[in-house]
Amino acid sequence: MSLAAVKVQPTEWDIIYNHVLGFMPQYQNMHLREARTVKGKRTLRYLHAMIANPNKQEIEGKISGPDIYCHYKLFKNKNGVIQMNILAEQGTAKEVKRLGDRFLGEILNRVDEEQNRPAVMTFGPRRTPGEYYLKRSDPGMTFNHPNCQSASNASVLDDPFLQSLAPWKFELIHP
Repeated sequence: MSLAAVKVQPTEWDIIYNHVLGFMPQYQNMHLREARTVKGKRTLRYLHAMIANPNKQEIEGKISGPDIYCHYKLFKNKNGVIQMNILAEQGTAKEVKRLGDRFLGEILNRVDEEQNRPAVMTFGPRRTPGEYYLKRSDPGMTFNHPNCQSASNASVLDDPFLQSLAPWKFELIHP
């Protein structure tokens, strides 16, 4: 199933939209990361960044990894129906299908994870050296930053995704 076939119910939209707007209101964004194991080595499958636009009641998202790039807008229309406009969807058939199958579940799991984590975490995130991660940051990271250039030059992340980091208030971490 492609991303275009994903059906979001109004109750799911409300959960996601309200979380992206309200969890860290100074950012109004959310991010996810999916890894995979290739030949015994953990590697990036994709990063998923999204931002809410309260003026349009819309969420815009971009997903980027070595084998996939997607850009979408998700919104509730005047009749209360949730619509997804796919602005770009490129990737291997396997990755596009996998993304479509797991898209909504992964977002809802992330919302649940963020809402139910302790207010003060006693441990930091575990980051593997050499991998790419997103972090909320104000100001966001510009495309000219060495981390963005490294990801672009290695064809790990797509340029349109990386160019969104600054306006969407994200930083690309590359320990």
